[in-house]
Amino acid sequence: MEQRIQKLIEEYHYTPNMLARGLQKSKASVIGILVPDIVNEHFAKIVLELEKEFFQNGYLTMICNTNESPELEKRHLQAMVGQNVSGIVLFSGREEKVDMMGIPTVYVNRRPRNAEESECAVFIESDNENGGYLAASELIEKECDEIYFLTDTLRESSKYSRYQGYRKAILENRISQELEEEYGLILTEDETEEKISPQIELWIEKSGLREKNKIGKHYGIVCATDSEAIAVIDALEKRKIVVPSQVMVTGYDDVRMAKNFRIPLTTVHQPTGKMAREAAKQMLKLIAGEPVKKKNFKVPVELIRRNSTTEN
Repeated sequence: MEQRIQKLIEEYHYTPNMLARGLQKSKASVIGILVPDIVNEHFAKIVLELEKEFFQNGYLTMICNTNESPELEKRHLQAMVGQNVSGIVLFSGREEKVDMMGIPTVYVNRRPRNAEESECAVFIESDNENGGYLAASELIEKECDEIYFLTDTLRESSKYSRYQGYRKAILENRISQELEEEYGLILTEDETEEKISPQIELWIEKSGLREKNKIGKHYGIVCATDSEAIAVIDALEKRKIVVPSQVMVTGYDDVRMAKNFRIPLTTVHQPTGKMAREAAKQMLKLIAGEPVKKKNFKVPVELIRRNSTTEN
């Protein structure tokens, strides 16, 4: 009988229904992935690697895009809970506590306030603080007289940690009394050039950049992402300010555009493959009910030097 069934399986190329199999066990063989911006290359790389890892271990994925909307994130989470998913990988854009209702959860690079309270949750991140420190140290090494940090928000744990790393490097090297007090923060509404450009205009006037450049002073801007760094360079060039001879700029993520931009961008490389594989590994352990011995995992980062901080 078993041989006959096996023959039919081979003849008709039968594929087991993983969803139905999961329902028999009360949980669907599906893992939810909630991502804030699926078009963003950094997130897309991690999601693709996660999807591959989970599929190889018998799980389908339910991928939802929140478009950085807390309300949409909440609704997608409710839908995933309703679908009885086995676990959720969450790139949360929310500050407030997120009730995961006991579902195995892996947070990636963004930490809601209650992330460590749950017994069935693990946090995976790149070493964001060290990344900010490396970027600022690069500009210090290049003898920039004043160094600033540009971001659209400090509410995300990843960007706040990068800012903390920048601040640590500035304070260790005592760049200037003014920066010691204000920590050189340039805050924008979002990552687009439309919002960043006016802030760069205000910064140029406030910092006295044009006048100080004439007496040999040099500036640096550490940006929280590559997209922000590229928008900053565009805004500077529109105002006839030359990168890197007048202002040096660093990014964060090391997306493809960073290498291929007209001024190749010095940036902090995040190993997305390692982050995704660790996230998948920890998720499978949580689903299997294995005890959580370690809740926080940091993946090392690397500074990639390119033309935005190096004069030809």
